[in-house]
Amino acid sequence: MVAGGVRVPSLVRWPGVVIPNTVVQSLTSSLDWFPTFASLTGYHVDTSKIIYDGWDLSELLFTKSGQTADKGARDRYFYHTSEDPDASLVGVRLGPWKLHFVTKGSHCNNDFPDAQCYAPSVNHTATGGILFNVERDMSEVLPLPHDSMEYKQWAPVLMSMAADYSKTYVTGASEMNKGSSPQRFP
Repeated sequence: MVAGGVRVPSLVRWPGVVIPNTVVQSLTSSLDWFPTFASLTGYHVDTSKIIYDGWDLSELLFTKSGQTADKGARDRYFYHTSEDPDASLVGVRLGPWKLHFVTKGSHCNNDFPDAQCYAPSVNHTATGGILFNVERDMSEVLPLPHDSMEYKQWAPVLMSMAADYSKTYVTGASEMNKGSSPQRFP
């Protein structure tokens, strides 16, 4: 089985359980492994105190060749910046639709000719965000015009999702900022 999130492939090998050479095109995230493994092992995840971003994608692991797994499939993703302590929401995706609230250059190498790669952050919230159909425009270089039917239909839906999500989003303490210590290794 091959599954990926944001065009990063993931390989799963589980002889006798996961059917070899199965390809899953569903949106996934590394955040989904925790709830998926918890479900597969019967571990109860207490969600009364903590809301987890991950989804249980067990159904994807058991998809038979030629079938589509719809049950439990992630259909949305919320993008945060790592550049501020509050991890601000900078974009949201629902199916093929991705709305950017903030954009900033890209990860282009230093000799890439496009000056936009080095552009400063731009906040697009006041103008309604920049909408892309990532199935048709994987590189996200052709934003849909604000007067297009698709923009008028999907941008408000994504803005509403982002507003609802922001009401419940809580930033946790950074594990990376704890530093490294030899005492923490097994």
